[in-house]
Amino acid sequence: MKKILFLTTFFIFSTMFAISETNYHENFYTKVLPYFNSNGNQGTFKGVDNVSISYIVFSATNEKGAIVVFPGKSESYIKYAEFAYDLRNSGYSIYIMDLRGMGLSGRMISDSMPVYVKHYKDYVKDAKKFIDTVVNSTPHKKIFLLSHSTGGLVAGLYLEKYHNITASVFSAPLFQMDTGKYPEFVAYLGAASETLLGKGDHYAFGQGPRQMEDSIADSTVTHSEARWRIWEEDLLQKLYPQAITGGATFRWIKECIKGTWKVKCHASKIKTPMLIFQDELDEFVKAKGEEKVCKRAKNCEIIKFQGSKHEILQEVDSIRNKAINTILDFFDSY
Repeated sequence: MKKILFLTTFFIFSTMFAISETNYHENFYTKVLPYFNSNGNQGTFKGVDNVSISYIVFSATNEKGAIVVFPGKSESYIKYAEFAYDLRNSGYSIYIMDLRGMGLSGRMISDSMPVYVKHYKDYVKDAKKFIDTVVNSTPHKKIFLLSHSTGGLVAGLYLEKYHNITASVFSAPLFQMDTGKYPEFVAYLGAASETLLGKGDHYAFGQGPRQMEDSIADSTVTHSEARWRIWEEDLLQKLYPQAITGGATFRWIKECIKGTWKVKCHASKIKTPMLIFQDELDEFVKAKGEEKVCKRAKNCEIIKFQGSKHEILQEVDSIRNKAINTILDFFDSY
């Protein structure tokens, strides 16, 4: 690992990006959203079983590389509008792909709300086609990978199999699911049993349609009320209601847990330099999964973000600015 991450400490804590949490709502609508709508080239391609996979591209002039982004569960590329705006003058082109069954991508079951996947490897196959046919349709000097949560598991499994990425940053990757009061293997057996009984596309126990949170106090993913309100109240409810998804199905949980076992078992196959962002207050993934993968990978380092919840890139300015500066420092070092 190149030791460049904290050479620019002053900038990490002093740099302000596109918009701060002060006057966030107004600036999002006058700066971020216009940039997103006029500069993002949206498209689709056919993934496994002809499922429509949605993506967006922000092309840089005088490009020094491309950053491919895999969002987390129930997210969409629309949630990364501020991130794309932040990097508009960075020299990096941005490619963001919505995972199948989430965001603006196609669904595999008739009800669009439950999060479902037939096989976890389908995510990886979609990712391979996205990089091969969309990202590589334009020549790039270097290709970097940024992923969050569920997208992190997709990225990890991709990097175990393919070695065409220069370096990769993982934000709170799903390398081990937090299964609550049930041990992981018990949760897997329960989900697998219900799937065998023909209920794989049913909500898992404790899951259901999305319930919009009433206030920032209810948020399990961020402390930033400004960013929380834009996503919960504006982007999802007003502008992109078709992107709303709910809880996980039995089959999704089964496939996810199986995927986390695989990524930990074969992490030694990852040759790509990795940087893992680990938050302090995560309620969805367990840190020991991240630590196990990082220990076994060829070139990996973990950075802990004290005080952060699960969505580091949607956190308060002090946390988010540090994260984005670290991402850019890391990619620039290659």
